[in-house]
Parts: sequence; structure tokens; C-alpha cells
Amino acid sequence: MKFIKLISAALAFLLIFGGCNKAQEDELPPGFDDTSDEEIEIAALEPYTLRIPYDYEEGLSPYTTKSRTNRFICGLIYRSMVTLGSDYSYNLDLLSDISTEDNLTWYLYVDESLTFPNGTEFTAYDLRYSIQQAMVSGSYYASSLAIISSVGVVNASCCKVTLRYADRYFPNLLTFPVISYETVKHPLYFPGRYSLSQDQSSLVCSGDSAIQTIELISANDQALLPYEMRTGRYDCIYWRSPTELGTSSTGGISGLQSNRMVYLGLNGSSAYTYYSDFRKAVAAAIDYSEIVDEVYENFAAAPRNLFNPDFYEMQYVSRKSVDLMSANLLLDGLGFTKKDGDGFRLNSRGKRISLKLVVCSESAVKVAAANAVAEMLGEVGIEVNLYSLSYSAYMVALQNYDYDIYVAEVEIGADMDISKLITPIAYQLEGIEYAGYGISNSENLYLTWLGFMAGTVTPSEFSAAFAEVMPYVPICYTKSCVVFSRDLPFSFSGTDFDMFYGIENWQLQ
Repeated sequence: MKFIKLISAALAFLLIFGGCNKAQEDELPPGFDDTSDEEIEIAALEPYTLRIPYDYEEGLSPYTTKSRTNRFICGLIYRSMVTLGSDYSYNLDLLSDISTEDNLTWYLYVDESLTFPNGTEFTAYDLRYSIQQAMVSGSYYASSLAIISSVGVVNASCCKVTLRYADRYFPNLLTFPVISYETVKHPLYFPGRYSLSQDQSSLVCSGDSAIQTIELISANDQALLPYEMRTGRYDCIYWRSPTELGTSSTGGISGLQSNRMVYLGLNGSSAYTYYSDFRKAVAAAIDYSEIVDEVYENFAAAPRNLFNPDFYEMQYVSRKSVDLMSANLLLDGLGFTKKDGDGFRLNSRGKRISLKLVVCSESAVKVAAANAVAEMLGEVGIEVNLYSLSYSAYMVALQNYDYDIYVAEVEIGADMDISKLITPIAYQLEGIEYAGYGISNSENLYLTWLGFMAGTVTPSEFSAAFAEVMPYVPICYTKSCVVFSRDLPFSFSGTDFDMFYGIENWQLQ
């Protein structure tokens, strides 16, 4: 017999308050026969228990936890200043307001209606302390928060943060837990959506949710997670590279758009990639949709200009697309009009234009992307010699500038800060990690970037300036995924920065 699914709360209401009036109690709806022998079973939907992996050795220290899954769990236990939506727009959580006049100095206002669970007052001193803890070396958040120059307290309600340079999207970085500055041994914090059981074996929902309990299953070897889920150990797991899972899922897979950009690095001192028009030709020759579809099996998305396609500022901008006509015209304009019998362009000395492309062999999907790039450049008459190198040899090649182009991946911060890729050496700041070997660092582009971050240059204006210089070629933004067990009976709406985003609204099916 099939059970009739009813909303528990509504059922409880009828059972409790339906007996308040005896006359009503004795009355039966027309056509209802209480003498029927047929048994009608009504079952309330049981709360679901979700089993997920948890690294017990690493623990749940709010600032030093490294593994992604453990950080997701921290996001359930602790509350933060803001939360991020899937479009990288922020919502206030523990703050009542955020303000700035120049995107350089920011004022964070505590929600004065809140107190810590033990009754301790919530003040700006707690904000300052939490920011300082998140900036400590070894913290997962330290790199993105290196932009902060100083943190002070204006008064009990207001914390002042001064940045090294203006950042219009700075609030997007305030997603780390907030704890009391009076914390000694154990963090005093605002309880999140779930609370940790005393034996640390499970999480219990603090409010209404179809998923009332999350069971934490020991998982110290991340490489074994896909296999262990197939054996029924977990209900779902997070996986960063769905194209390299190495095993098929027993259930469904939900892609999560990340802010990890796969790009083509260009040696700015090389014979051909030195010229901006040549770099633009390379960018125009790449069929981004084909790489997304064929190489990444749709677990990636083409950029919108140079930014993440989900970024709310880019919602009206089209995704990057191939333009062979423009590529050929640019190459012709550089004087590379002659071709040999194989269709490859020749330089002024009659030699074939040939590029050395290096890629790390330890990533099969990046090798596949590199092969695709080589074929696409061949379509416009550029020969590409591909070198698939071990990680150590790959890094040596980059450090020695022994390449013309390379395939790499970098994670962009939630504030869309790409300064690590485009900042000229003369402007690089101590304490900030820079990437992008051989990138053609243009001072004018960097200054335009500063204007963009300060809010005086629009995203489209900066994108146009970037396209003129083309210091690197954004190929795609990859997706991570959540892999589900065969019988997972609920809807899912997580994001790459919060696997459990909207868990309170997940519906049992």
C-alpha cells in the first residue's frame, strides 16, 4: 500500500486542535463511513539522515581547516559576517550593514540584536579578532585576506578595515566564521544551521529541515572517496574534478560552477607571443564551446569576457566564442600571409611559425585541453609542438621561460581579484602570492584594473582593455561536483563554496 505523504506540521495541527470542539469531533464529512473495514494508513515523512565524509584528524578548527569537505561542515556549524549566493552576490548574516566611500576603507557594523549563546555581548572587537585570526599564516583564508592593510575598532558597533588597494567586491571575502575575542580554549561562536554532537559523530539541525541529522563518517584518504561511496559508505561526496573521478557514480552528479580558471599562459618575451595582436589571434582561434563540451564534458563553462560566467556583473555579457576570421586577419596584419604546403604560416625568413606548448602530464583533462588548443591553432596556420611534462619538469619549464604557451589553472577569489596574474613586478606587494609565468604585464592594464576595483572603471570597460592586451587567454571556468548515492531522495542546491547552500530548503522527494 502506498503511503500518503502529508506535511507533518499540518497533520499535527489537525490532531491537536481538531479536538477542541466536540461537536466538530463527532461530525463526519459527507460520504465518509467510519464503519468501513478498509485500513487507511497515513505516515508522516521521516526526517532524513545524510551520511558524509569527515576528516577527524584535521578537525573543525574554524580557520585552519584545509579540506573542502571539513570547511563545508564548518559552514554548517559557524555563522559568518556574510553569505554568498551562486552569482557571487553577498547577503548580510551577522552584520547589520557594510559601508564604504572609496572601496578602500570599509566599515563593518555588528548586528546589535545578537548576543553569543552564553549571553556575551557581540561587538566590533569580535569582528576584528576574527579577521585577525583568519589572516594568520596557515589559515585557508590568509591568501585572499592579504589585501587587508589594517583592522581597527571605531566603536563597539563598528569595525574599520583598510585595504592595500581598493576592492569593490571586498565583502565577498567575509565568509569565514566569527568567534568571540574572549575565546580562550574553545571558540565561542554563533551556532549555525547545525550543531555538532558532543562525540563529534554527527550534526543536528537547529531548525526546520528535511535533513535533520548529518552523520560524519571517518574519511582520512580523500582519494578513496569515490570508491567508498560506491560501497554505500556515504550518501554524497564533493569532488573537485568530475572529469577525473576515475570511476562512475552509482547515482547522480550535480555540477557546481567554480571560480577556477583554466587559462593559456603566453610568454610575453617569446618571438611571436610578444605581440599583442598575435596573442589576440590565439584567443580568437580557440573554440571555447568545443573544449567545454568535448574535453570537460560540460563540467566547465566558457568565460563571459574574462570573468566567471555566473558572476552577476556579467549576466548580460555573452560567453566567449571562436572567431577564425578575426584570428586570420590579425595574423595577416602581422605579415604572416605566406604558408607552406601543409598550410602553416611562414615568418619573414620563410620558416614555419611554430610554438612550444607545455602542460602537466599529471592532469589528463589539461593534456586533452592542450591537444585541443594545438589543433585549433593549426586551423589558422600556427604549428604547435606539445610537451606533456611531469609536474617537476613542467614547473622548471615555466620558471625558465622554456615555452611559448602553457596550460594552467588558477583559483580566483570570490572578489574576482585577478591581480595575481596581471600585476607588473614593480607593483607587486609583499605578502601576496603572484602567479602567471611569462604573463605580459602591462602597466596600463594594471592601472585600468585598479580603476575597475576602485569602482571608477566598469566591468565592460576593463574587459575591453583586457582584450586589447590579452595577457593570457581564459579558456574556461571548471565545475566541481557533488556525487550522490543511488537512492538519495532529496533536491539539491549547493554551490562550490558551500556544498550545503540552502540545505534548509532541500525537499524530500
